[in-house]
Amino acid sequence: VSNAKTHYIDKLTVSLSGKEIIMQNFSFQSGSSSQKAVYYLHEASEGDKIEVFANCNKFGSRKEVLEITFPKKKTSKK
Repeated sequence: VSNAKTHYIDKLTVSLSGKEIIMQNFSFQSGSSSQKAVYYLHEASEGDKIEVFANCNKFGSRKEVLEITFPKKKTSKK
């Protein structure tokens, strides 16, 4: 965006397996191309789905869903 003080992501919502756990409002954006936020989801487990919903203060929104997976452990051949 050309001016992150007037055109920005004004609300982020994070849900864990369908339950809203975080909602944060913003009055400006941290950069011209993105809004940055860091959340620690200690209660998340493998197989859980994290949904992040971002709302723009002018128009539009975006939703992304991530599923928590862990890499498979390699077994050594003998």
